[in-house]
Amino acid sequence: MAHDTHGHAPLGGDMDDPDPGAVTYIGVVGSLVTIALIFAVAALYHTVDNAEFERKVLNTTNTELAALQNEQRAALAAPARWVDQERGVARIDIQRASELAIRDLNAGKASAPPAPAANVPR
Repeated sequence: MAHDTHGHAPLGGDMDDPDPGAVTYIGVVGSLVTIALIFAVAALYHTVDNAEFERKVLNTTNTELAALQNEQRAALAAPARWVDQERGVARIDIQRASELAIRDLNAGKASAPPAPAANVPR
């Protein structure tokens, strides 16, 4: 035996440096696949994040806001009542207040508020 292989068959083929074209190709393709995967994972994350935001924030009812709105609707629908009877202040619904204001204006008992001044630059 000319070469001592320590019990193994001799290696066949060329033992020179790897082909630079193949290495470059594998590197470019691997980089492109990695970039594509990064974009795909980012798109998936944003889709799931938007769905969660919509489910948790946009599609929920704010209980404090709902309670306040219900309270205000009840106050608007409430019958007329005195707020301060000594000063002659009563709470009435807006429709009735508008009717009374128009009646007083037509009867000459009240005057309309002055029109707002036009914003004229000086």
